[in-house]
Amino acid sequence: MAAHVLNPASSEEAVVFGVEGRLVGIVTPPPAHAATGAPRIGVIFLNAGVVHRVGPSRLYVTLARHLSRSGFTAFRFDHSGIGDSQPRNDHLTFEQSSVAEAIEAMDWLAAERGCRHFVIVGLCSGTLTAFRTAQADERVKSVVLLTALLVDPSTVPAEVVQEASERRIARSYLVEKASSAAAWRKIFARRVDYRRIVRVLRRLIAGRVKPPTAVPGSDVLVRELQALLERGVSLQFIYAEPTTVLEWFRMTVAPAIPGLQRHGRIEVHIIKHADHTFTRLRHQSEVVQRVATWVRQCI
Repeated sequence: MAAHVLNPASSEEAVVFGVEGRLVGIVTPPPAHAATGAPRIGVIFLNAGVVHRVGPSRLYVTLARHLSRSGFTAFRFDHSGIGDSQPRNDHLTFEQSSVAEAIEAMDWLAAERGCRHFVIVGLCSGTLTAFRTAQADERVKSVVLLTALLVDPSTVPAEVVQEASERRIARSYLVEKASSAAAWRKIFARRVDYRRIVRVLRRLIAGRVKPPTAVPGSDVLVRELQALLERGVSLQFIYAEPTTVLEWFRMTVAPAIPGLQRHGRIEVHIIKHADHTFTRLRHQSEVVQRVATWVRQCI
């Protein structure tokens, strides 16, 4: 039985839910005058690493309240052991428990708020949980992936990490530092590995990009994304540039995007000059607008 605590300053409500009543979340309901279709779609926000349910720089709060005004039921909750949620007393791995808890969040919204379908929003490490939850539960109709690394970081080969990192550094000179005399002086003064940067810059400028099969596991990941699209799940990717994760995406999934678009609704947005978690207000505003437009199209 969920416990409810109403915030008198707003319509947001703190709830305790889950099989053992160990999880804590904040539900932001739509206004009473909202369209009847939207409240049947619940938007669930997953922890970005150990950042609790407000999200990095309170991005989740802003997004949840914006979406609720558009007629959706938004739900921000903490996985066990994060924020106000109690630790688990079983032996499930985080990979297992995080998906189970996301499903418990859907169960609560279905029982208490009448939601039939769900949009799952993840940022950074939360994108992997969002991806796995969509694979595990057919009630998920859309996934919003902010700075997505859709594999366990510990499984990414060291050479792939190095290649992505070098690409990020090289691209930063193209995207951010092209007009920075100080940045280029570091290269000429050999305070950075200029040979490596120049080598990668040449590859980027020449447009030589590794195919998806060049990175181990890429073909499997692309097939998994295709399976979701064929099931009717829509996928939105939003990345900051320059970041290492974006370069990983370009080395793995990006070459397959044109083919994937034949199987369903998938789009990719890149926000230039942003950091990994979209800290600046102007970048957060762009994220909010893009996500809100995407979710409204789910109705």
